[in-house]
Amino acid sequence: MARDGRGGGRHPRTVVRGIDVLPLPAEHAPALGLPAGTPCHRLVRQSYIDDLLAARVHEWVPVELVADLDLAVHAAESLDLVLRQVARVDPVRAWCRVSLDVPPPAVCAALQVEPSRPVWLVESVSRDATSGRPVMCSRSWMRSDAVRVVVELGSPPDGE
Repeated sequence: MARDGRGGGRHPRTVVRGIDVLPLPAEHAPALGLPAGTPCHRLVRQSYIDDLLAARVHEWVPVELVADLDLAVHAAESLDLVLRQVARVDPVRAWCRVSLDVPPPAVCAALQVEPSRPVWLVESVSRDATSGRPVMCSRSWMRSDAVRVVVELGSPPDGE
């Protein structure tokens, strides 16, 4: 989001709202290839475009990959960079799904939207490019009145 926002003359920023070590919920276990209950970091961030609240992101990273994720993220601010430098992996997107969804009540409150308002939901899994091991899964809820989502599959036609 930061790269696209700056290209449009906007000023995107992301703020870490929390990093906790929690048991991996069963709903995320298949994405990370780990048993439910495995200790994982849950990183919660909010993104802004200029001063407009645009997104709420929940990211899950196995503790065994980066023991002190809280310190590393506050120093680097980029989860991708932390995974590359500290965990020594090359994260690549392995799966992604985009949909319109009504978020859970806590996410609605964080995004300051009505509980019945649909927002963009982008779910993804990243794997290490070399080993294929899952390194992170995420859910990003983005306000549809603040963010334009474009999904491209395959190669663009000639001339584009």
